[in-house]
Amino acid sequence: MGYRVSCAVICAYKSAELQHQLKMEKAEKMLLQSLVVLPTGDVNASVRLNKEHLHISVLCALWHLYLANGKPLEFLRTIDALHGMVAKKEFHSFFNLGFNVSLSLRALTLLQVRRGDVKAAQITSDLALEMFQLSVRDSTSNFNHFKEVGYTHSHALEAMRLSRRTKSADDALVRRTLSRTLRIPEDTYPQAFETMHETFLAAAELVTPDTQPAQTPTTD
Repeated sequence: MGYRVSCAVICAYKSAELQHQLKMEKAEKMLLQSLVVLPTGDVNASVRLNKEHLHISVLCALWHLYLANGKPLEFLRTIDALHGMVAKKEFHSFFNLGFNVSLSLRALTLLQVRRGDVKAAQITSDLALEMFQLSVRDSTSNFNHFKEVGYTHSHALEAMRLSRRTKSADDALVRRTLSRTLRIPEDTYPQAFETMHETFLAAAELVTPDTQPAQTPTTD
């Protein structure tokens, strides 16, 4: 089942890149179903079978997909759900999921700075720092692991810079940051990036102090 979930994640990113409406809708259904059929039992070391890594991977792919499909409210609910899960810091190991977590927290920090919520942005970037530190703790001497820690560090660092040194996030800063954060590159998939950028700006307008905490998406 873990391999099928991983395939659903791949389909989601690819459909977003292609901006194919029907495929994005099908990918969304696959990801939502994946949240229901995640592997159970003990945490497996394999990224294809590790239920913690797969859960974060699905949520990260899902918020990317919502941005690419022009669904700002769904994007907000999903990235908030990911943040809430991460904030508990109850994972068996923090290394495998560090990359998806760090870029998600960087995107969320940018969103909070965009809407002027400096306090929330600082809390999110502090969590990104903690996740980096925990990811390093759980990494190994494997060359690929050592390289991936660098990506986690970069996202955490930029989240901290956003929250501590940025007073406001204009359109240029949002575009530049998203270009360096999203898993769908702007230069390779410009149409997809433009849609994601526009949806992100729309999502920032929807965030208000009255926004209710989001729950993890389900198929209900």
